[in-house]
Amino acid sequence: MTTQSSQIALIFGILLAVVAGMGGALASLGAPWWGWVSASLWALLWVTAASGLTDPASRRFLAGALKNLGFGQIYGTLARRNVMGLWERYCTATSARASALVLFRAALTMRLLRAAFWVAAGYLLVIPVGLWASAAVSGEQGFGSPLKEMLTFRDGRGVVVMALGALVIALNAFFDFISYALTLALMRRGLRARLPFLWWLLDLVLSGVLFVLLGVVLMIIIKVLTLSTGLPLVDLGTLSAGLRADPGAYGWLWLMLMTTMVPTLLHAALAVLGAQGLWPRALRRPVAAWVERAGESSVQSLYASLWLSIIWGLPMLLLTLGVWISWLVVQPSLTGAFRRYLDLLSAVVAP
Repeated sequence: MTTQSSQIALIFGILLAVVAGMGGALASLGAPWWGWVSASLWALLWVTAASGLTDPASRRFLAGALKNLGFGQIYGTLARRNVMGLWERYCTATSARASALVLFRAALTMRLLRAAFWVAAGYLLVIPVGLWASAAVSGEQGFGSPLKEMLTFRDGRGVVVMALGALVIALNAFFDFISYALTLALMRRGLRARLPFLWWLLDLVLSGVLFVLLGVVLMIIIKVLTLSTGLPLVDLGTLSAGLRADPGAYGWLWLMLMTTMVPTLLHAALAVLGAQGLWPRALRRPVAAWVERAGESSVQSLYASLWLSIIWGLPMLLLTLGVWISWLVVQPSLTGAFRRYLDLLSAVVAP
């Protein structure tokens, strides 16, 4: 056991040195942001691969997946490991052959709603704390300044601000609850699908709808509270014009709305990890053999984890390039749609 612990410590010590050297090289070269993101993700994959090679059971699973499994099988294995644990903890027991609608209904439980509430409360309480901290450090109006103005307790607005905070937490929790249930139901339905990626696409579309609806409902709540109380909670005219002219100043709004997209992004991460199954088996089998021998020495483990990170990372790189190219194609349409969404939010809060 001591020898194994020493071997693990040596492996992660070497990895730490390599990552530190890579960071120094990027800093000296003045690498762009995407270079830092790519290097960080690859380092994370390498560390994850090395962690997975520290015990025999994980090595057997990884080697078997590389030798025998395709994309659908790897995705199904990863999704089943994650979704079934969450399902048993938060959702109602349901037949594995149930339809997506039945699965969605089974996911709508009080246990999941309570979890969504605590996540929303923690997340939304971090936003004003971060803004107050940034204001204290910089002493300037900057990112999220409209929210800092709203959170200023003066002119008798304190009670209204607290009421707004409670409503926003409840609203976010409800939409997050629906988002969690949708993702869990669609992931479980995808476990028996020939093309599980299509169920992720449906998850993406529905989470986008929730994103749009949450923004509209939030603006309606802000407007109703401001007009009904008569307190200067927020300048509706400034908010309406600001959403069109400088949407980046309302980072607090986008941070709140993005919570509905988090489960879908995690769903996508599982699909991307399953993309290792797209490699030809003839190329994966030598890596599987190295993985099986990873316990023999630290050097063997580092070598196997390096190639395993490449097996995982290269499909991600290719998928990212595909997404970037697709973005270039559809950017004009998406930009126009986003501008129309901003116009909608602006119209909702217009005095």
